[in-house]
Amino acid sequence: MKKISSLIQCSFLSALFLLGTGRSDAVWITNFSSVTSGPGGSASGVWRNVTVSNTGAGVDSSFVVSLSTTGEVKSTTHLTQPSRIDESFPWRNLAAGESVILPGDTTPTLLPIAVPLPFSVGANGDFINVQTEGGASSVVTLSLGAQITNPVLSFSDIDVNTTLMFTHAFSVASGTSNLESGVAMQVSNDGTTASPPFDEEAAGSLQFTGTFTQLQFTIINAGSSQGGDDRTGFVVSSLSEPVIIPEPGSCMFLTFAAGVLVLRRRK
Repeated sequence: MKKISSLIQCSFLSALFLLGTGRSDAVWITNFSSVTSGPGGSASGVWRNVTVSNTGAGVDSSFVVSLSTTGEVKSTTHLTQPSRIDESFPWRNLAAGESVILPGDTTPTLLPIAVPLPFSVGANGDFINVQTEGGASSVVTLSLGAQITNPVLSFSDIDVNTTLMFTHAFSVASGTSNLESGVAMQVSNDGTTASPPFDEEAAGSLQFTGTFTQLQFTIINAGSSQGGDDRTGFVVSSLSEPVIIPEPGSCMFLTFAAGVLVLRRRK
């Protein structure tokens, strides 16, 4: 009981300290810088404070973020749906009618966007493609490296035979017309065709409420008559600044910091 009481006290002091220091006026987004491709692959990077909306321009923090999976991470050299590092497409909120050249195309072609892309935060972000074979599943773990408040998970390219199953509840912040979320804590493709550029694939953003240090979910590929695989890309964003995960020994410091803030406000 003493341990629980001490944890509650530490959490309260942390919250009091953050009231005087936290910011919520910028977009923070996962900025991956390296990918280890292949089965059981991974990716690592940091959180980036995006200072210019829709550009990805900003300042990298010291908070390390990583992704690991039991599936296969596609390398940047793979010709079909590779993982991207510091790419501007497709996480930028393109306007309806705008045309873009898909990065990585051997023969670049202009692609008209019929509707704004279905992601909730207007910032660039690279994404990591996780491939799941037909009839198999992949567990994806995103270690956030900090306490993240109300994170948004954005994803692309969910095939009709694929379901994402989560361990926490969420609300659908935005998505393509074929994104289905009728079952608790999971999303899938309803089998219809959405607008370009996703067409038969589903994409969107999920809003989680609360404070998280990790997001974990399972990609379930039920397979099809063709037994095809599915590659789905992910990126995480937040409107709140990442904060340090309090260590038990940091409570004394937090108490002191909270006291200083109170004194300053009284003066």
